[in-house]
Amino acid sequence: MFHRTLWLGIILLIGSAFAADVPFVFEEGYTGFAAYSSAQLEQAYAASPDLKGVPFTSTPSNDEILEFPVAGGSSSSAGKTEKKAEEINKTLNSRVEPDNTRVHDLALALAAEHSGDYTVDQVCEIYSYLKYGNSTKKPWSYARDPRGVDYFNFASKSLSAGDDAKCAGAGDCDDFAILMSSLVESIGGTTRIILARNNSTGGHAYAEVYIGRLSDPNDRVEETVKWLQQEYDTEKIFTHIETDAKDVWLNLDWGNDAKGNAHPGGPFFQGDRHYVLCIRDKYGKTAVKPPEKANKPPKLVSLTADKNGPQQAGAVITWTAEARDADKDPVLYRFFLNDDPVTKWAKENHWVWTTTEDDLGESQIEVQVRDGKHAGPDKYDANMGTGFAIKAPQSVPQISANQSNLAVEWNNKGDAPVASLSVANVPSSTTASVGECVTYLYTVKNTGKVTINGLTLTDDKLGSISLDKSSLVPGDTAMGSATYLVAEMDLPGPLTNLVTAEAKDSMNLPFTTTATATVALTYNVAIGVTMSPSATSASVGESVTYLYTAKNTGKVTINDLTLTDDKLGSISLDKSSLVPGDTAMGSATYLVAEMDLPGPLTNIVTVAATDSQNQPVTTTATATVTLTYVASLSVAKVPSSTTARVGDRITYTYTVSNTGKVTINGLTLTDDKLGSISLDKSSLVPGDTAMGSATYLVAEMDLPGPLTNLVTAEAKDSMNLPVTTTATATVALTYG
Repeated sequence: MFHRTLWLGIILLIGSAFAADVPFVFEEGYTGFAAYSSAQLEQAYAASPDLKGVPFTSTPSNDEILEFPVAGGSSSSAGKTEKKAEEINKTLNSRVEPDNTRVHDLALALAAEHSGDYTVDQVCEIYSYLKYGNSTKKPWSYARDPRGVDYFNFASKSLSAGDDAKCAGAGDCDDFAILMSSLVESIGGTTRIILARNNSTGGHAYAEVYIGRLSDPNDRVEETVKWLQQEYDTEKIFTHIETDAKDVWLNLDWGNDAKGNAHPGGPFFQGDRHYVLCIRDKYGKTAVKPPEKANKPPKLVSLTADKNGPQQAGAVITWTAEARDADKDPVLYRFFLNDDPVTKWAKENHWVWTTTEDDLGESQIEVQVRDGKHAGPDKYDANMGTGFAIKAPQSVPQISANQSNLAVEWNNKGDAPVASLSVANVPSSTTASVGECVTYLYTVKNTGKVTINGLTLTDDKLGSISLDKSSLVPGDTAMGSATYLVAEMDLPGPLTNLVTAEAKDSMNLPFTTTATATVALTYNVAIGVTMSPSATSASVGESVTYLYTAKNTGKVTINDLTLTDDKLGSISLDKSSLVPGDTAMGSATYLVAEMDLPGPLTNIVTVAATDSQNQPVTTTATATVTLTYVASLSVAKVPSSTTARVGDRITYTYTVSNTGKVTINGLTLTDDKLGSISLDKSSLVPGDTAMGSATYLVAEMDLPGPLTNLVTAEAKDSMNLPVTTTATATVALTYG
């Protein structure tokens, strides 16, 4: 049997059959990995300096052998016992105890620190507890296994071992991995354990957690990775990706990153071979979710009455409250009068108050709001209150002695004293858009029989209005004007202005009148997007970085801004809400692949948002990059001897290498003396080689020599264009 040695503390694996996952680093700013082919994933792995010395993972077959040296940590082959991979896998699975009461209780307590249904921040809480401890427990305490024994501890036993020392747990790396796996599995996660071999430094074990399928948008893998990058202030998250199904596994090892921090997704243990041992793989895999976004309570914006105070008893006043909920949750309102509830919790945001003489004096109006997700049933998320005065009804004036002549005059005419006003409020336009101005022309006329004095005019949106007169004899008018700038907060409209004229008659008694003007509102919502590549041309294997700029070119705020590139997926922007004229920026990098040929590489970016009236707005842009590529071959021809005699046989070994960046097909090799040469491959991916050999019998006609053979390699690249190269080999000839 052919033996290969794998160290895990004191464990070695023997065998050769495996299925490989590729190590992969998610780098900040890079997106669109879901569209990567298997070749692109492998190309990214080969090009990453962070993965130098990190091998593919492989899954040992059940028949592969585990060797146990007598001395723990020794590289000596003396005194070994052997076990099949299937047996050690069963042992590991028996030590992972998600249903153990002690393990499960701890997992629940840790997960409960974060809301949600199996979210990545819950997994991170478990990692943090084992790695760093908490206020009552010290971090994990490392302790070696006995010499000659590789002891896999039960998860519950590792916890118990740490109790006496008041630490999160105790044991070596495989015990740490087993407990990590147990706790994550206990809250519904999917894990596996990696056994790593390093011929220079020994063995290691670590756990990984399944975070989802990269090609399945429902799994939100890239969103989870972005959260990890932000949470741990790191540009790089280390994972394994299965190249066919695109399953992604997050590293949960305890090693530090370049900044000296240990966290989920930290760097891999370097080694010669990494083997996968599956945990509870008879069950389906469960993808982890990104953390739940915190739901925000509603905010109260205003509480207004349709009439200005004070009002006389008997007035009917409509109170309207406006609340906004950032998460678009339904909002319930409840109104109070002098601390007594006058409505139940309801969706209606108004209350009609029919005043009586019982309401005389100053009253306190309050509104409370809640969305049912924060405050309890009898509590509220926000409230607002204001005072409002009610006065006694106006009585018929009593005429004093010094007013008797006027009263006699009125009585002689058979008239009653009449004081009245009319007011008109005429806008310059019946429609207006956000950002435009509306000018109002106000006309107040004395329509009564007596002079009025102390005339004032108030617009509920423009405040006090200046008039050209403050006293009016019967039939006289006063004029004024004011301009209002239509704002986004006035939407959806209509814009209704209430104007109130107040004065006193010649008996010094107050009276008032009102008028309204209505303007229909429109608004302009627009968004622009630009997409600028870092180069106008690129070659296969090169990276193109795109700079995205989204600008609010309209007149209203836009929210929930998203940007999607058809090749790179969701693009992270620095802002999700834009006021008019504001911009949001983002960038992403695309690795040009052979499958993009012949080009051009055209990306379509789509920006989408909702305006302040919750209406959708979207636009697109494109960017085009011209593509080039290098297709090249090299051929080597090596004779079995540099000298030969007539009658000798010379065997030539041919090696053809794809030294370009694209696949070549239809490869043929021709020797000018031996004809067509059979090769072991007719298609070569970049970096691949094809081999062949042929034998030549040296003849007298080849004298005097040297014997020179010309070999020609021909093929076609992936664009069906020819590629060719040649080589020669020379053999000195003798005879006798």
